[in-house]
Amino acid sequence: MAGLLYKELIINKKSLLIYLGTVLFLSFGMIVNITGDDIDPEKVAGIIPLFYFMIFFFTGMFQPNLFEPDETKKWAYFATSTPAMARGQVYSKYMAGFLMSLFAMLWCQVLDMTVNFILGTQTMAMSAVYIFFYAQLFLRAVEYPFIVRFGSKIGSTYKMASFFLVIFIVFVYLLFGDLSMLDMNNIFDIIYGILDGSIFSDNVLFVISLSPYLAIASYYLSYRMSCKFYLKGAESFER
Repeated sequence: MAGLLYKELIINKKSLLIYLGTVLFLSFGMIVNITGDDIDPEKVAGIIPLFYFMIFFFTGMFQPNLFEPDETKKWAYFATSTPAMARGQVYSKYMAGFLMSLFAMLWCQVLDMTVNFILGTQTMAMSAVYIFFYAQLFLRAVEYPFIVRFGSKIGSTYKMASFFLVIFIVFVYLLFGDLSMLDMNNIFDIIYGILDGSIFSDNVLFVISLSPYLAIASYYLSYRMSCKFYLKGAESFER
């Protein structure tokens, strides 16, 4: 398994370097935005989770690219003939994606300690980071079986269709919905309410407390499902 993970690092090193550059650029932009004598720590604390969200957003954009380099029939049939078989190949992809999400979470933790030191106060933003981490595991658990079964191109098509559907729903809401919640004061109140839990009822908080276990379980079940789809997906590869 270690050899397959090393292979992932080698064949995806260009994409990973671009990803790391993007994360460093976002981190630099965040640090610049929170430094200065006229910075209000309370308002900045509401903006910081947005930067963390962007880091996870770009992490999610790069994760599906891990599958594309191996989408050839020759490699798929060779991988299934090795002792690791299809499970090893799929495992390496899932583990590489998990490590990227874990890196994003740990990097945000380093940034959060830096921000707390600069501002001289606790921002509570790490609560949002944990939400982003487990939400990303769940989203990848839904997306990866489509990529394994239909290939990254068709899988990306499904993802883009879902993305445009969300944009369309937001657009319709902006045209006909109640926009009072978009007031900046309301946005900051919602962010703080999410971070300290005051915006949720006890039942909702109980469900949220189960979300890490549900995300991990769904990621594992997704892996088992993808193992069954692997050879069927290989038959649809163009090369």
